[in-house]
Amino acid sequence: QVWCSACAALCGMAASRARTFYDELEVPPTASVDEVRAAYKQKARQVHPDKHEVEKERWTKEFQRLKDMYDTLSNPESRQTYDETHLMHERTGKILILIDMNGSLLAKVSKRDMNFRAARRPDWEDKDNLFFVRPGAHEFLAAMFAETSNIQFAIYTSRQEHNARPQLDNLLHVTRVTGRNYWLFAGDVYSVPDVEAGQYKSKRSLPKIWGDRRTCLRQGGKYDYRNTINLDNELRKLREHLPNGLLVPSYGDREAAANRDDNVLIHLRDYLLQLACECYGDVREYMRAYPFSPDGSKRPRMLPSARDLERLGETPSSGLALRNRWDADEGGAEVQDRETRHEHDDEEAELTEHLRRLSLSRNSSGRRR
Repeated sequence: QVWCSACAALCGMAASRARTFYDELEVPPTASVDEVRAAYKQKARQVHPDKHEVEKERWTKEFQRLKDMYDTLSNPESRQTYDETHLMHERTGKILILIDMNGSLLAKVSKRDMNFRAARRPDWEDKDNLFFVRPGAHEFLAAMFAETSNIQFAIYTSRQEHNARPQLDNLLHVTRVTGRNYWLFAGDVYSVPDVEAGQYKSKRSLPKIWGDRRTCLRQGGKYDYRNTINLDNELRKLREHLPNGLLVPSYGDREAAANRDDNVLIHLRDYLLQLACECYGDVREYMRAYPFSPDGSKRPRMLPSARDLERLGETPSSGLALRNRWDADEGGAEVQDRETRHEHDDEEAELTEHLRRLSLSRNSSGRRR
């Protein structure tokens, strides 16, 4: 579960340019199917295993990879998915990642709760509350703060800044994370009323955050729906911008009291770093094609499976529906949606077969007409 240095290097390069299938086939993104086919045939003659007497295994893998590229770009459905997740579409270089402190990075427990019994000491306390930092927070924040990252990390809180700043300083002190490569959005100026939560409650407003001259609009930056990921442990706070939302399993008083192993932040770190390395288009499409799983069982992949391609025809909110759900009534136990659980051992073969069936279906319908 250690973040590999290779991924760190990739993320440092991501802001400049990543090689795409079009680069490797030496065709422009606007190339027609015929141009893609011609480039594929030319490359195939160069890397075909029969052309090489030594290192057969290596050239076989190269040829299979080339075939995967052609299968992806020669089919309209898979090409659209690839373009939406791997090409830059008028998007600023960095991806804005917003997260709330309480419930995601730490647990805040009132001292008035007489039934609370913790298996460990709080990381700090004030006159009213006990604070427990979530396991993995050090690794998560260190990666998000990295200067070489393609990520602009930000923390939101509905509390006013003079109240929020000491809490954030304590979090950084406990996690031993240094550096100031983050933004803090605190208070009413970045919030809207949260009617569902009750009177005097508020939640973050993405348009207000995007319009902040001190941060998002500084030096001609532009952040919007295409490059923003909104993380929270409460679904109702994500509903207004659901395709941008990423639901994080809650870390509250029960989780802090139980003191169980919790690797959610480690898996979230790995997911966001890989997204930052691979996604050069709209982050909403990437998250819809490759949803986050809190247990790390479903990794982002270069090619979607046939089942994922079929799901892409659903509503924009389907990305969140595909993510693993969290059942708070079971003490934070993860509940997998059995319809979306499947193994990915033979994904490329499955995709090829799926595209073949689509092609046969189109041909047969054309003959009937």
